[in-house]
Amino acid sequence: LNWAPFFSCQSNTTIRGVKATGRIGQGELVSASKALAFVPDQDTKASQDLTLQFDLSNHRLNRSSKVEMVSKLVSLLHRRPSVIPKLYKLSDGKCSPEDCSGIDIPRIQRIVNVNSFGILDDVHFYYEEWEVMNKCRDLDDQLKESRKRSKNKHLFSGVGLWTNESLYNHSCIPNCTWETIGDQIFVSSTREVLPGEELCISYVSVDESYAQRRETFRSWVDNSSRGGFECRCPRCSAIREDPKLRDMTIRIEASYRKAGEIAMLKRVPMAMAANQVLPIEERRRYLKNFQFYPQNIQHNAGAYLRILEGAYLTSVGSYLEALACFETAVEIRCAAYGSHRPGMDLAKDLWRVVGAAMNCQQKDKARTLLAQIWTAPPFTEFPRRNEAKTAFVDFTLQYTLPWWGDLAPLEYQLVMEQVLTELVLSVCNS
Repeated sequence: LNWAPFFSCQSNTTIRGVKATGRIGQGELVSASKALAFVPDQDTKASQDLTLQFDLSNHRLNRSSKVEMVSKLVSLLHRRPSVIPKLYKLSDGKCSPEDCSGIDIPRIQRIVNVNSFGILDDVHFYYEEWEVMNKCRDLDDQLKESRKRSKNKHLFSGVGLWTNESLYNHSCIPNCTWETIGDQIFVSSTREVLPGEELCISYVSVDESYAQRRETFRSWVDNSSRGGFECRCPRCSAIREDPKLRDMTIRIEASYRKAGEIAMLKRVPMAMAANQVLPIEERRRYLKNFQFYPQNIQHNAGAYLRILEGAYLTSVGSYLEALACFETAVEIRCAAYGSHRPGMDLAKDLWRVVGAAMNCQQKDKARTLLAQIWTAPPFTEFPRRNEAKTAFVDFTLQYTLPWWGDLAPLEYQLVMEQVLTELVLSVCNS
């Protein structure tokens, strides 16, 4: 790896980042290191030093985990002044990396704000979702319980600062992903990387819309439009420079969210909701237009468009065409983010394909997909095997049946639920 600054054609300036010096295969470990500072729990009691609790860099109160992070870094720099250049090489949005004079608390706070990694507790998050499903079988009750828990829910199990890995720049079609074990971070490639190619990770959720991503990046440094950046990855550049693509993307992403809300709150099939928010003629026109763009540029809108069309095709009995739509949606997402995607994000896409495969009586395909989900996180990381199996059954029913038996009479839905449960258990026990 080359960690030295280099000239970027996209931004037409010299930037810091990470480049491959040789070929890197898909799924290979790219880098690994121990955190310079790590706070394992967001509930960690904050330092009692009020100077640190008030963020001098942006005049805001800081979260307890970041307060503790700054406190640890200040203590470390007092003990080991030789670490100062290593820390200050990270961007804080203002100071030059060559300026390494003294312990500058506002600068340290900015470095933490810009460069720290929030560790998402996926297993705990989905374990809680499963608990809600078991406690409240009615969808309305599930929504109420989820909202109540979300008020006190901490999505992050910790926060860490890794000086090498902080140098990875962002891309909305990244070629690398990262995960942590304790205070160790591991970066792996999601596809083949050629010599001289920049290595990038994604700073945001894979499903954020273009508008959400743009707003997040604009306030990346100090929660204001003054301290952010504009993403110049191929995906964002294409949307920004192509008005037709931008308008379609914004329209489809908004329609998909609206269709989901209608289907959930009004208890109507997704096909009916899809036709309400994005009429068939308009949807077909978008499908024709999107075929001219590479798959990694189409996401999220291209994937959402196929899902809406697949729901409609299912409702009119065109099961094979619906299956093809759902499979293409998975391909588009994987083209943007690689095959190594967060477990449940990919699982929800695959459960949709499972439902479509069952409509087509392709039970072997459904079994293969279920085995892929079962042998990946979060189910492989549940604390107890029996709980993992029960959760797998419940999640599969929750996310598969709407794409298989949503339009069937109630008595048939019960039979479908039994058939699917037996199939899932056979996968777990094989």
